[in-house]
Amino acid sequence: MALFDCRAAIFDKLDRTVEALKDARTCIILAPSAPQGYHRSARIFHRIKRLDRAASMVDLALAHTPPSSQDKIRTSLLTFKSKIETEQNEITDLVAQTACYITRLPTEILLEVFLRLVEDEEATTPVQMIIGGVCKSWRSIVLDNNRLWTKLTVSRRAPIRRAKLWNQYSAGRLKEVHITPGVPAATLEKVFEQFDDSIPENLQIIKISDSWTHRKLVESLGPRFRPLVLHFVGNQGVFDHHVTEINMDLSRLRELHTEAIHLGIPENLTTLRHLQILAVPWCESQDLESLLRNNVDLENVSVAQYDLSINIEAFELPNLRHLQLQGPLVRSLKLFRSPALQSLVLDPDGPSRCLSIEILGMQPFPSSLSTLRLRTTIYEHKRVIELLRQLTQLKVLALTQNSCQMGEVVDAIARENLCPSLEYLDLSSSFNLSGEPCIRLVQARMPEKAVAPDQPKDDSRHPSWCNIRTLLLDDNLRIEPAHAEWLRKKVKHFRCVYESRKTKGKGR
Repeated sequence: MALFDCRAAIFDKLDRTVEALKDARTCIILAPSAPQGYHRSARIFHRIKRLDRAASMVDLALAHTPPSSQDKIRTSLLTFKSKIETEQNEITDLVAQTACYITRLPTEILLEVFLRLVEDEEATTPVQMIIGGVCKSWRSIVLDNNRLWTKLTVSRRAPIRRAKLWNQYSAGRLKEVHITPGVPAATLEKVFEQFDDSIPENLQIIKISDSWTHRKLVESLGPRFRPLVLHFVGNQGVFDHHVTEINMDLSRLRELHTEAIHLGIPENLTTLRHLQILAVPWCESQDLESLLRNNVDLENVSVAQYDLSINIEAFELPNLRHLQLQGPLVRSLKLFRSPALQSLVLDPDGPSRCLSIEILGMQPFPSSLSTLRLRTTIYEHKRVIELLRQLTQLKVLALTQNSCQMGEVVDAIARENLCPSLEYLDLSSSFNLSGEPCIRLVQARMPEKAVAPDQPKDDSRHPSWCNIRTLLLDDNLRIEPAHAEWLRKKVKHFRCVYESRKTKGKGR
């Protein structure tokens, strides 16, 4: 036994823990009533910070030591046990001081955190279930606050059971329902059967991903349903003959997202703030015109596809902040009078449908415009320079997929200090753009004078970022690698990627 005990001590000094524990265990097997094996094991466990095992081994060693006050072994064991207990107490105090700060937060703050998670929910498993499974206190917070149960996502995974839970814990205050694709019609009917009579009155937001569910949903809710937000994405729009049949109350509707307009618009729809329509047939352009004229408080408009009639008079939207037109509808820009416009996005949608800069000259743009995005545009560089001279508050500028002399435009921005607040510049697919104008622009917008690529580099100066925080030059074949490398060091967010069949995603 003494031999194994000595060898275990040697292995312990050499940090060969496995061999040391093996020899200490052999000592215990050879002499189970002697304290040496237990004492050696306690020393090894203490060295590797297994204090619980070390304390148990010390207790076993004391149990096999004769109770004599003159025994040096017993005195050593008691001292060692006191040392282990002191270290355990220190660790316990440290854990109590540093761990689980979130458990000390007030319930109100935790509730606000949980509400943010519920609002941003994208997971298949409901966030309420995940939070409630963490601990007992969190579960009580989730179950006792109906504010966490105001948003219901109906999917193919246990929709009826989920509807029952939300109806129970929301206390009739369900405000938002999102129906994902693939929910059968019969299942959807059973889902809405679980709701209380007060649900249609409190429901504010409806999001549907399948067009065939429109009628089932509206018929289930009845005329008491007065929504604030409607999202309908499918092959049919919300305004079909089914809406007219049930006399849906849209007197307080604020936000509408739909794929198309069909067969008339209710006359009581005059309270919209946000409008997004993905397709406007030519035969229904008058409906879109009346919709825009009746909702003078619109702040965000995004309409795509077909054109408005060019013979109608222009209409004014005094509160319009964001306007996005896609397809041939961009030709109807002249019809909008928006003195408070801050963001304008024009996308003709396709290389064969080019946007002429003449359209932009048909109306004066407000100086408050901060975002301008033009795609597939044909213009002379002098016209766009004149336009930029008017936009003194512009922060975001995107001129993509054009074949004009973009270098002249960039030089004018640098030379005349146009758009002094510019922070984002996207010049992707500008086939006539080279790297020199971009370098001159960056040099003009540097807090300090920048060093050109052909000049010696001064490593003693700390590089500073350009005032233009983002510069995108994708698909520009004339950008030299040396110029791209210099721009990458001066612009905080710089990208120059050329994609082709052979070099897709290869950055310069």
